[in-house]
Amino acid sequence: MITGYNILDRLAFLESINHEGQQMKKLIIFLCVILNSLLLFQKHSYSQNYFSGQWINSDYYKKLLAGQTPYEATSKKATITALSFIDGDNDLIIVYNFHEAPRFKYRVLSNTRIELPDSNRNMQITVKGTKDDVQLLLINNTDTTYFTNYYQKSSSMQIPDELINKLWFEGKYRLQDGNDYIKFYQDGRLEGFKQYNKYKVACDFQGPPGYDYIMLYSGKETNEFNIYSWKCVDDTLILNYIDIDNKFNFIKSSDSILLIRIE
Repeated sequence: MITGYNILDRLAFLESINHEGQQMKKLIIFLCVILNSLLLFQKHSYSQNYFSGQWINSDYYKKLLAGQTPYEATSKKATITALSFIDGDNDLIIVYNFHEAPRFKYRVLSNTRIELPDSNRNMQITVKGTKDDVQLLLINNTDTTYFTNYYQKSSSMQIPDELINKLWFEGKYRLQDGNDYIKFYQDGRLEGFKQYNKYKVACDFQGPPGYDYIMLYSGKETNEFNIYSWKCVDDTLILNYIDIDNKFNFIKSSDSILLIRIE
């Protein structure tokens, strides 16, 4: 016989089961959220690869941004000016003074540290900072050099051409003694100046002439170029043609070409 007490007891029992089920469901959902977060964190940690791309000497980079020319920003002693990691391989190009670039194999020690066992001094590179404020530290015995990540579209990855072009050359000019308009593009293209169609700002100062110079190219061949010294005074770009004799002496013309920046 079913009484009111039996029904109430069964309802209370079913309610307790339902309550326990809801609590268990909440616990399972909470554990799934925690597990998913841990998996995402682990995936992010292992996919974050600091040892890739192009990195330039942080001191050199800061000097350029502060308004120094490539010659002014370049150390006069042997300095590592850039690091270039080769994609898909544990290879690293170390660039000295934008002049020579030996290639080394590196060994991964951790997510944030590698070593170059084949280098003369067993160099190590480690990561400092997080997210957008990351630097690489190259430890060479007691010397430590800092590097800043740098990206550019052009193929000359080891030299920050596009940055230098943007800081010093990109824009539209006119000849001071004429109405011709000249345009320097950030990617190295050149329009309106004599027969030239491309330019490259020198970053290698391990030899003469001992001042800033630029190579202006004509035609498609990379060996068809002339050299000019350059300096900027206010809104004026001053160029002087440089002749090189058979003894590799740089002879700068006294006739200056003045280009006035108009935009």
